[in-house]
Parts: sequence; structure tokens; C-alpha cells
Amino acid sequence: MRNLVVFLFALVLIFVPKAGPAAMDSPTPPGPWQHPPQLDKPTGRVVEVRTEAQLQAAVRNLKSDVTILIAPGTYNLTNTLNVQGNVKNVALRGAAPERGKVVLKGRGMANKDYGGVPHGIMVSDATDVLIANLSVGDVWFHPITLQGQLGCKRVRICNVRLFDAGEQFLKANPDGKGGGADDCTVEYCVFEYVRTARHNYTQGMSVHTCANWVVRNNLFRNIRGPKGDAKVGGCIDFWHGSKNATVEGNVMVNCRMGIRLGLMKKQDGHDNEGGIVRNNVFWRQPGAVEEPDAGIIVADSPGTKVLHNTILLNGTYSGGAIEYRWCKDALIANNLTDGKVWKREEADGEEKGNVVLSDPKALFVNSAAGDLHLSARGVGSLRKVARREDCLTDFDGNKRSEKTDVGADEFAKRR
Repeated sequence: MRNLVVFLFALVLIFVPKAGPAAMDSPTPPGPWQHPPQLDKPTGRVVEVRTEAQLQAAVRNLKSDVTILIAPGTYNLTNTLNVQGNVKNVALRGAAPERGKVVLKGRGMANKDYGGVPHGIMVSDATDVLIANLSVGDVWFHPITLQGQLGCKRVRICNVRLFDAGEQFLKANPDGKGGGADDCTVEYCVFEYVRTARHNYTQGMSVHTCANWVVRNNLFRNIRGPKGDAKVGGCIDFWHGSKNATVEGNVMVNCRMGIRLGLMKKQDGHDNEGGIVRNNVFWRQPGAVEEPDAGIIVADSPGTKVLHNTILLNGTYSGGAIEYRWCKDALIANNLTDGKVWKREEADGEEKGNVVLSDPKALFVNSAAGDLHLSARGVGSLRKVARREDCLTDFDGNKRSEKTDVGADEFAKRR
């Protein structure tokens, strides 16, 4: 009998179909996302919670100048945590410094019966809000949503893991009057699907009509659609009249597309204005993504700078590693890619110092695993460029030399 069981199990292993390309496991390349800063001690009143019921009560009764400190554990949410009541200077943060010690879970990203938990955390009419040191996800809509139409502004999201979103991981809504949730910071976070999205309507970040955001030192992994429904949006999307975003030091792994400042051509005004995209790393494995697209796109976004990024498409996309279209005065400089810079419809700008690699394998520490730090063996083949005043540090935050390397990383012998 035992031999029969073993035989049948062997047949199952042989004949069960293997997961398709979209289920490919993704590596975890190193980057600044691994080293979040230690937060200052909470100021004002501190409310400590240890159960989901206590957490819901603390958020429901939240006042200004209060920090809700969440003990380690998994909290199966019964309602969206809605930060509201016109509060100021408030925080929702895990008691431990690791983002994985406190986990806030919805009822499943593919569960239509989401009950009172359509989102994980919603920030409504609140300003100067900190969300930190926790994980939130497995929800039908958004792990975190910012309601610009209700007056949300100045939110800092630090050292948070956002996982398995039914739609966008982070959604910032406009106020309908040309503004939105301005002056927000997203840093040292992880955005990821364990495998893939449930459909194509998702993005890592979808930011509408917002000004002066900083998005830095985050990891985006597996922002990709399922087989047959693959055309998801970007990891970081600023559009619908946004302006002056700084996007730097982010790592993107096995995602359909990377950073987009502007998505479409508007008939009045611009989809995005200004902003700088610098020192980011985009890497994609062959076969990991259906319908792959570019690493960085600038569209209807005048005055935007794209500086010192490293992009390896590994033959997955025949278009541009960097593309710009419908915009004036773009600057595309000192980027290191294995694909072209593509000047498209009605675009005008300056391209200088960019390097397109024909064989990047020897140039990086471990290009097969997405570690795109420059290696001692390959760095000698790159030409140096003058350090720019608008890009004084590299991917790891190290000060660049007067003559520096192209791409996100400046080679350092200590590696």
C-alpha cells in the first residue's frame, strides 16, 4: 500500500502543470529600502493597543497629537481604519521597528465579500499623519488610500509593507478643484504582490493632482498582472495634474513598468509638471511579466528631469528603457540602460551622457539576481561624467565624486 501511495504521488508531481511565467519567484535585490531610519519617540499622548477591537476603538476615538502604538501581532481587520475627525499630528505605528511585526489584514484581495474592510487604512480629513513600522494588505481595494477631496495633506508613510492589493496599493485622490493630498512622503516601504494582481486594474502608487511629493528608497516587486490580464499600471504613477515630485533611490523588480510622470496627453493643462526621477533601479527577468513596458516614462510632463537611473530590461521589451512624449524641456541625462532612450510623439528635450549597454553581465555585482551595483571588474569600461548639482549623491546615499559613474550607483571599492 505504501509503495502505491508513493507511486501515485510521483505521478502527481509529473503531471501537475507548473506555474506559468507570471508565478515566477522574484529575487530581493539590495538597496536603501533595507535600512529604514529609526523613528523618533512619539510625542504627545500615546495609546497602546494589543487587540483588533482596541485598535478600532483607538482609531475611532482618535484626537490630535495622539500616537496609536500597535503591539506585534496579526490584526484581522473588521473595518477600514479611517483616520478622520479633522485631526492633526497623529500617528499609527507598530511598536517594533520591523515592518513585518505588525500585520493588518483585510478579508482577501479577491474576496468580493469584503464587508467593512474595502481598504486597509484611509486618511480622510487629517493632516500631518505618520503611518509607520507595519504591514497592511490583502484587501479588495487599497491597502492605503488618501482622500484629498476631504482635506488630507502631509502624510508620511515610512517602513510599511503594502501587499496583495485588489486595486492600487496606494491611492491619492484629487479634491476636484485642481489640488489633492499635497506634501506627502513615502519612504523605505515595500510594495508587492506575493504572486500577481487579480486583474489589470492596479498600480503601485496612483497619485492624482498632488504637489510636492517625495517617494524614496522603496522596493516594488511583482507589480504585474495575471496571465491573460497583464496590462497593469506603473510602480509609481503621478498624473491628472500632479507636479514637482521627487522620485529617487527606488528598486523595482519584475514589474510590468516602472515610473511614470504623466500618463496621457491632456487637452488643457498638463498631466504632470516638473519633478525629478533620479538614482532608481529597474530590473526585470525574462519571462516574469506578460506585456512588459518601459522602465521610466515621461508623458505630457514639461520640465521633468530623469537622471542617473539604471535600467535592465534583459530583452523583455523592444521599445525604450526610457521614453518621453508630448512634453517640452525634458532632460534625460547620465542614465545606464540596456535599452534605448525613445523620444516619441511631440517630445522636446535634451539627452546627454546616457549609456546603452550591449552586454551588461560583467558590469554589475550580480545582474542575474537584480543587484545592479557596479562591480570592480566592469566599472573600468564606463566613461565618467561630471557630477550634477541636482544629483549630488548616488543610489546608496553616498556623495558622488566630481567625476562620477553613469547610472544609479557610483562604484565604491569597499563593496
